[in-house]
Amino acid sequence: MKVNSDNVYLKILFLNRWVGCQKGGTEKHIIGLASSFVKRGHDVNIMTTEGQELNSYRNRISVWDVPKNKWEKPFSRAISEDPFLLFYSFMFLVKTFAIMLQASIRGVKFDIISIHAPLEGIFLLFFGWIFRVPHVWILEGYSKLETWLAHFAKSTIAISDSLAEHCWKNHSYKYPVIPVGTDTNLFNSQGKIFKKPENKIVIINVSRISEHKRIDVLIKAASQLLSMNYKNKFEIRIIGDGKDKLSLEKMVETEGLTEHVTFLGRVSESDLPKHYRSSDIFVNCELAVDEYWVTCVEAISCGLPVIWTSKSNYNDTISIRKWGIEVPEDNPELLARMIIKVGEDMNLQNKLSTRGLKMAKSFSWDKLANSYERVYKHVDNKFNN
Repeated sequence: MKVNSDNVYLKILFLNRWVGCQKGGTEKHIIGLASSFVKRGHDVNIMTTEGQELNSYRNRISVWDVPKNKWEKPFSRAISEDPFLLFYSFMFLVKTFAIMLQASIRGVKFDIISIHAPLEGIFLLFFGWIFRVPHVWILEGYSKLETWLAHFAKSTIAISDSLAEHCWKNHSYKYPVIPVGTDTNLFNSQGKIFKKPENKIVIINVSRISEHKRIDVLIKAASQLLSMNYKNKFEIRIIGDGKDKLSLEKMVETEGLTEHVTFLGRVSESDLPKHYRSSDIFVNCELAVDEYWVTCVEAISCGLPVIWTSKSNYNDTISIRKWGIEVPEDNPELLARMIIKVGEDMNLQNKLSTRGLKMAKSFSWDKLANSYERVYKHVDNKFNN
């Protein structure tokens, strides 16, 4: 920690297995937060699996490369996808422990460890106790393990009101809420193509293609749209890559949806905004997220209304939120009806879009970083006094 007459500058460690070799929602969150802290003069460090994703940041962020296991599957993020996931995570953390031990011997001392994942979080709490470094847990998911473990960190931040409410109802833990941010200079509504009533509804999904992202629910909703005599009135564009892509493409073919569902593959960060802006609705079916997740924030920043499925919606009813619609999990028929509702009701579409664009201004990293920084400094001060 460095101190001058006006500010306290922290040495912050983000330790995450994936951010060096993939760029999903959590990874974008880490990079956005880390970049904002660098602008504020903090000494930011990321310890992660070696890869190419952070190459453009190495001139301003200290990247600690952890050697990669050659046999490790690149997209495995859940035990259901890869039974050896726990072993891979354990091996990653053994290596990081060795690196941190060497750094400690050399006199390197971190002020804060930032936690962003449950499996790593188990060991990061342990690391913090051994190396006497306080941890801040950024709570992003609804899993019982994650919401319970987060209670043991020195401080925990929930990324949404829904998530904070979930933790209070299930564990009686009360966490402050700071949403995720986005690069509002890149993700904005400039050049947005707004739908005309006679045009097809263009639905977009942006995610890694794996089982727990539940893209199959969106494809089932597309089948429902066909059964509702909605043929030739909609188009679904799926952006991303992953191990389940071939099986989902087969599902699309079997359901007779090849003219309606297109897999666009992985798209660069710089090209992603134009795909949002040329669409009408963003749909996210992953159960572990809500309207404040990274891709949802990107979408509303580009002027899109959002429809998402939610595990926290316990009733078979819809819930109209600030800039989108929450639909109960595993209900493709209701999801299809909401797609039609938002797509055809121009007043509703414009209302949700306008609300989202107003809120998007508050999601810039420059604004949100102030709130995160206050928490980190408070934890550091409390730990050292």
